[in-house]
Amino acid sequence: MVKKVRVDSDRRSLLLGAAAVVILSLPVSAIADTMNQPKGDTTVRAGTVTEPRFYEGLDYSEEGFSYRIRHYTHVTDAGLVVGLVASAMFTIDAPSSEVWPYLKDFNSFEGPYCIHYTGVWGDLYTSETHDLGQETLQYQGIGWSSVPSRVLRVIPEHLLTLFETIPEDGSTDGMSPGFHTFFLNGHDGKTVVTAIMEHAERMKGMTEEEALDRSMWGPKRYDNSASMKRWRDQFVPTIRELVSGKRERMNQPKGDTTVRAGTVTEPRFYEGLDYSEEGFSYRIRHYTHMTDGGPVVGLVASAMFTIDAPSNEVWPYLKDFNSFEGPYGIYYTGVWGDLYASETHDLGQETLRYGAGRRTTSIGLRTDWSSVPSRVLRVIPEHLLTLFETIPEDGSTDGMSPGFHVFMLNGYDGKTVVTAIMEHSERMKGMTEEEARDRSRWGPKLYDNSESMKRWRDQFVPTIKELVSGKRERN
Repeated sequence: MVKKVRVDSDRRSLLLGAAAVVILSLPVSAIADTMNQPKGDTTVRAGTVTEPRFYEGLDYSEEGFSYRIRHYTHVTDAGLVVGLVASAMFTIDAPSSEVWPYLKDFNSFEGPYCIHYTGVWGDLYTSETHDLGQETLQYQGIGWSSVPSRVLRVIPEHLLTLFETIPEDGSTDGMSPGFHTFFLNGHDGKTVVTAIMEHAERMKGMTEEEALDRSMWGPKRYDNSASMKRWRDQFVPTIRELVSGKRERMNQPKGDTTVRAGTVTEPRFYEGLDYSEEGFSYRIRHYTHMTDGGPVVGLVASAMFTIDAPSNEVWPYLKDFNSFEGPYGIYYTGVWGDLYASETHDLGQETLRYGAGRRTTSIGLRTDWSSVPSRVLRVIPEHLLTLFETIPEDGSTDGMSPGFHVFMLNGYDGKTVVTAIMEHSERMKGMTEEEARDRSRWGPKLYDNSESMKRWRDQFVPTIKELVSGKRERN
């Protein structure tokens, strides 16, 4: 039986403090449809799931640490929803392989401050087919406990995604109370951790003003400053001390913290490309892990770039990949950011496909859709896009999910840092690990890492910047 959730300032600063910004580096095979989008006002309109009304809460930045909180409201048939999005970004002077053993286990850096998790987040995802995870954990402090939270996807050393489930006892009025994503972007021996933490509740029978005043996530009751200080003064310094060896982990077995190779939770990584310049970073890492059905080969592309505009001005273009990939022959069947419409913040069911190249046929213009149907799991307008490539029933992917992709927008001081994690994989039956690595399209021999990076550096990112600045019109 799940206890009814009560949240105090401890919990509010828990996941909320970490809003991660992740850069998705879509490999060249990623594709979409419908470049022709209506022109006009790009302002995000207020009051709906796809266009909530935002209220600025806190925007704090110092060298190596940034933290922002935005409150929001949107209307549903059952009443007004009030929520907040906390986004954080901080740098650790160590590669992601050294940061991961601690960041994957929130007990290591939140436990000393009386916040406890019932499991190690990063170790609970074990799907050999890369399907959505089913394992759950709860987090709790003195006098409160979260709902069971489902570990949707973990990419070791790169990504953690947690979905707070909707309790059957009605204690959250049929709402998912939260969705949380953390990214690790490693470049030049350092790791930039970015995160988006979202919480929400429904306030029945109230006006918007009443709901904002009474909700625990509203600007009146939620202590934005305390949440930020938890991360700035406690959690982040503790992570840094653990990584550097200045602090020992509480109640954890001592020994080697190196990520071991060859399994879903501890794959073997092969460095592909690590490129950085001012305002743009791009990294590709290939990996292998064994399954009962044969070795899996994949890659994780992570990117981070800065746009000189607030996130509400970037969002209308980033939510629609046709706007910046369409000019280069990659098309999507829908606008990613507009396809999520769950009023209860449940996992989305809508899908899209992407493909490359258009050709004229006897029945008109045609795109060859190369992707499987991809499910839009969660969208937080102006902050987060999450896409899960589904497992086809026809067996064409050998029962595997071919990919998982997340984009984050972290806005600070009038600028937006876009970060993304793009993952692709396939199973190679009847091969040794070495053979699979050499023959897979996602392996270091066949995949063109340089071409993928140049697509983002020389085409997609400049196009987004031109669209935002008004130098280019959307086709």
